[in-house]
Amino acid sequence: MITASAYFDDSGTDAANTAMVVAGFVADIDQWGKFNEEWNEVLCSYGGGSFHAKVFDDARRGHGPYSKWQDSKRRQFFERLLGIIIRRTERSIGTVLQKPAYEAVIQPIAQLNGYFGTPYVFCCFNCLHQTREWRAQYHPDVPVRYVFDEGHANQGQLTNAANMLKKHDRFMVDLTTDDDRKLAPLQAADLLAFELCSEARRQTNDFQRDSRYALQRLDEHPHDWMNVSEEKLKRAAITVLTEMAETNPAIAAALRAAETVTQWNP
Repeated sequence: MITASAYFDDSGTDAANTAMVVAGFVADIDQWGKFNEEWNEVLCSYGGGSFHAKVFDDARRGHGPYSKWQDSKRRQFFERLLGIIIRRTERSIGTVLQKPAYEAVIQPIAQLNGYFGTPYVFCCFNCLHQTREWRAQYHPDVPVRYVFDEGHANQGQLTNAANMLKKHDRFMVDLTTDDDRKLAPLQAADLLAFELCSEARRQTNDFQRDSRYALQRLDEHPHDWMNVSEEKLKRAAITVLTEMAETNPAIAAALRAAETVTQWNP
């Protein structure tokens, strides 16, 4: 049986960004094998090393190793990487969470904090859910292996929650973390997460400006990018608290508090 793999990275973890992003790509293992060969061939032909979107983007401001390249060389290099992504992956998946909305809706209520976790874990699990929906619709009998970039402070919370999820999802082969400096699919995930985070800033600060070229190209590829607004969080929170209240009367007080404090209208 063919196994699919989904690779995810995050962006926007610093305080300067108002959006938290987790995003990546899914494909079967045969396509990922070809992806690795083609991606690493491009990197080697341009001087080796790994790809990191922020470092590459810094060249526009005259910083970093790519700033020594001519513009035409950078464009050609980047276009080849985008072509590999579009050719070898089946779909991109991403969650963009507005952090101020999360702080206003989820964090004041302990039961919701315990259920949804940190913004990072919320985004990771939403990407898991989006991937499971993709699998159920297009490849119902295909197991999926999940790989996230390592090193996030809440990685342990994600792993513990994922182990519980595996007990209820027989198509979830595994969830691991690895280094995006070593795995080409995680470098592609880093690119998408970076671009979605940049788009979130654009929509907040400079909506008149066009979306960046990379995101326009990736928008042509099958994708599921979810922007989690305050209204979506309120609906999700009301649903969760209502379900909890059915078996735990104490939760009803939290539900009433949520309606009062945040002026929700369920």
